[in-house]
Amino acid sequence: MSKDKGKRLQKTIDALMVSYREHPEIEHIGEVALPTKESIVKLVEDIQVLLFPGLIRQESFDNLNLPHIVGQQTVSIFYRLKEFIELVLCW
Repeated sequence: MSKDKGKRLQKTIDALMVSYREHPEIEHIGEVALPTKESIVKLVEDIQVLLFPGLIRQESFDNLNLPHIVGQQTVSIFYRLKEFIELVLCW
């Protein structure tokens, strides 16, 4: 890397660090862990399965087990969504 590019890169990094200090609401280093992208994607997929049973994931549903599966999914989605919302609103 040329010396000029290295200086520009360092200047950009320094500006980002200043911005983090001036706007602490945009960085969460060392703070409460926010929900991961993977956990949010999993939650959305589970909501899709609940709304469209058998379409998103090929699971075996029948009239006997569907109410049980829907109940389990609903409770699981509710508690994860509640936890994610609390984490995001409280950071």
